[in-house]
Amino acid sequence: MSKLSLFAAAAVFAAAQLHAATPEAAMNAATVPGADVYGYADCAKVYAAPIVKKLTEFSDKLQSFMKEKAASDDMKKFEVFKEACKRAGISEDNLAAISYSLNVGKIIDKAIKASDGGELKIDFAEDLGILLAVSVKKPVTKDTLNKLAAEFVKILPDDFTDEFPGKAETADFTHGGATGFTFTFKIDEDDLDDMPFDKPPVLSIAMLAGDKVFVAGFDKDVKAAVDRANKGEKAEPSAELKKLLDSTLGGKALSKRDDYAAIVMPKAFRDKMAELESEMKDFPIAGVVPALQAAKVLQGLRIVAEYGDKLDATFNLALDNAESANNFKDFLQINVLGMAKMGLFQITGKNTAFAESLAAVTDAASTSINFTITSADLDFFLDLIKKKLETPAFAPFFMDEDDDDDDD
Repeated sequence: MSKLSLFAAAAVFAAAQLHAATPEAAMNAATVPGADVYGYADCAKVYAAPIVKKLTEFSDKLQSFMKEKAASDDMKKFEVFKEACKRAGISEDNLAAISYSLNVGKIIDKAIKASDGGELKIDFAEDLGILLAVSVKKPVTKDTLNKLAAEFVKILPDDFTDEFPGKAETADFTHGGATGFTFTFKIDEDDLDDMPFDKPPVLSIAMLAGDKVFVAGFDKDVKAAVDRANKGEKAEPSAELKKLLDSTLGGKALSKRDDYAAIVMPKAFRDKMAELESEMKDFPIAGVVPALQAAKVLQGLRIVAEYGDKLDATFNLALDNAESANNFKDFLQINVLGMAKMGLFQITGKNTAFAESLAAVTDAASTSINFTITSADLDFFLDLIKKKLETPAFAPFFMDEDDDDDDD
């Protein structure tokens, strides 16, 4: 074989590899490096669960009730857009997996400093990273997404551009063999003076893996994700977030769950909470000081959900040690969940299974709020909401201004 033929074969192979990112490789690449927020859902498993089908039924019926009461143009527009999403393949039947990641630590630091009287200015290239990745069973093309974007614009309020000055602009996106489109606002320089940034961000959506994965986020983050996908590389979150994802909760690591999210609390946030605790140590309302004491040692939040015939969910607060976790558990059980159960009883008139499931527990150096939702709970609350909507609002009696009981 001639050298020319060898070079030609190598070029063809390289080009094939450039376009050969698998759905798994694309999803692995679509994480913001150093992310401090991450969430994932195995949609194929989640949407197959009986309780999720019940939740979908609950949502559809609730929207039906609301439509009957509201019958607004906005509600009708939303229904049209929802149907457009289904036709485009953006529905539970076609979703395989979803992940999202953010790097927001710098923004939180800046916001905390700005709260003391400084000016908040955001540099989207340096301060913030965002990626959303969606894997689908059947391909969703760029043209389909373009049509969906056009449908989305139709449901925006008529005064949207009045509230947010600027004209939406779209353009084609091409990078590393991936195609898609970009979206940004063209804002006049005079209007930019009132914005917390010097220039608006460019958002991009790229189609990868034979149109079976689309990645959305800031243009710089999407391009970097495409490059990683083509190389078969995986982006790693921050060390603090990785610790939250890898450590166990209820005997199982978050990264082994079908539906989970984790958020790192920056040190600047904990320092601010410590300042507030010192300032409010004599605050008379019960619960404020214990909450601040927990917030000042809060390492992060974790959320997990297990789906089957019922939904078992956990909202977890990772603290600094077991003692802090136990103290906060006692506070939650008495001051928060106790009041929540009483409030639910007043609204419903009964002890629901959902209310009874509310519990605060400790797990190593963390405290969790656990709850369960069953099909019976959903039926009960749907019936309750319907009755509340059908019940006429109470019309108070007012004393006629001409009436005067003190008249002689």
